[in-house]
Amino acid sequence: MLDRLALPGTEAAKPVVILDAGFASKQNIALLKERALGYIINITRGSRAQHAEAFAADGFEVVPGRDRLSPVEVKTIANP
Repeated sequence: MLDRLALPGTEAAKPVVILDAGFASKQNIALLKERALGYIINITRGSRAQHAEAFAADGFEVVPGRDRLSPVEVKTIANP
């Protein structure tokens, strides 16, 4: 799949890979880093309550380059 994401001869921005927590093994993350791909890992449902307070707080940033009418906001939260 990662080979298909890299389109030879194009100047397009690299995609961001979104992983379910079940696929976010150390080996898979190392592969993404080796290919210099950005990634986002979706946490498991059971751990969402652990981060609820952090999500409720300020600190989200708008992703640049998006349409003003459909902005995307992100926040980095360290997983202890």
